[in-house]
Amino acid sequence: MLEGNYMPRMSGGFGSSLNYEGFSLDFQFYFALKRNALNQYASSRLDFINTEVNNNINSVKEITFWERKQDLSTYPVYNPWSPVVPYRLEQDLFLDNASYLKLRSVSLAYDLSRGGTKTVFRNCTLYVTGTNLLTISPFKGDDPELVNYNGIYNGYGLLNPKSLILGVRIGF
Repeated sequence: MLEGNYMPRMSGGFGSSLNYEGFSLDFQFYFALKRNALNQYASSRLDFINTEVNNNINSVKEITFWERKQDLSTYPVYNPWSPVVPYRLEQDLFLDNASYLKLRSVSLAYDLSRGGTKTVFRNCTLYVTGTNLLTISPFKGDDPELVNYNGIYNGYGLLNPKSLILGVRIGF
């Protein structure tokens, strides 16, 4: 019997805004704890013998089959030709810890109109903002947020893009 739960037992977020002499630092974290997922991506890659012989759409190698999304050498090696089917998804071999802590956004700004700097504007702020820059997780797949609603990670889905924005905010 499998143990675990794909719904996190605890989730939430925290953030803060720090200011010092014209500098401001804003950040926001999000977390999900005590969450598990079945790693179908690893199961189907290791059980290629039974996956590719089926007469359905799942037997077709998708266009991204060449990508290495995770290190499959961490799993034990069994004979893929065995009639026992050692790489079935429904076993705790593929039950991964999908808890995570993510840095959703961080922003660093400097107000040029403070600190004695003279400008022709009422206020002028230089800033840099980043989103989705850091994920801390023991999860073996790409991103623990890509786990389906039923607790299965299949390796599909688009990652939340990382972005970095440089900007100037001017007030006249």
